[in-house]
Amino acid sequence: MAILLPAVGFPLNESFASPVVSSGLIKELDKRNDVHDIQSDGKSSKTIRLVVWQPPLPYWVKVNTDGASKGNPGLSACEGVFIASACEFLGAFAVPLGTQCAYYTELMGVFMAVHIAHANNWRRLWIGSDSSIVVQAIQRTKLDPPEALEPVWKNIQRKMDSMNIRCSHIYREGNRVADELANLGLKYPSLHMWGIPPEEIQELLKHDACGLPNYRICKSRERHFHCG
Repeated sequence: MAILLPAVGFPLNESFASPVVSSGLIKELDKRNDVHDIQSDGKSSKTIRLVVWQPPLPYWVKVNTDGASKGNPGLSACEGVFIASACEFLGAFAVPLGTQCAYYTELMGVFMAVHIAHANNWRRLWIGSDSSIVVQAIQRTKLDPPEALEPVWKNIQRKMDSMNIRCSHIYREGNRVADELANLGLKYPSLHMWGIPPEEIQELLKHDACGLPNYRICKSRERHFHCG
């Protein structure tokens, strides 16, 4: 099923509401850990971790978002890829953003994802982002967007009021599909949407759907993030 283009272009007036998710559902989602330690080096306090992308629960849609900024600030784009619980590709988008900072691009990826999900009546939405700053801000509903995005933030708030939203962090190694699409977005002059996955991400989608791991080397004390 391909993404439906919103009848009206992405509005420049929006904000975020508190997620409406039951405690039982949160516990079930939190069981879906995307990080597993497999080796630790006592001398250097390094850990090799398996980072595994997780599909959403039945009747939910998962969107992994990302932003690319070549220079921070520099030439930038954002994107999102929508997946159903059976690992069915629902669609994807990429948007060039001109010259912006990384934080701006990450926020715009989430904003566009909510806007498109709402337009397609996907009211149970799990957002996965590799930006811990953006994830924490959304989870606490205390986001301080750049001035240019304040009206967009207010508009998104109204949409989220009518949705069930789950937002979680995933390490960059488990967000490779979104990362690849963000780089593709730099090549387009305007919003681009896919109903069929482009060739550049097809193998990555298969990798995720099969539950195959990605590897991350990090400090042992680095916090575990769940449900990326």
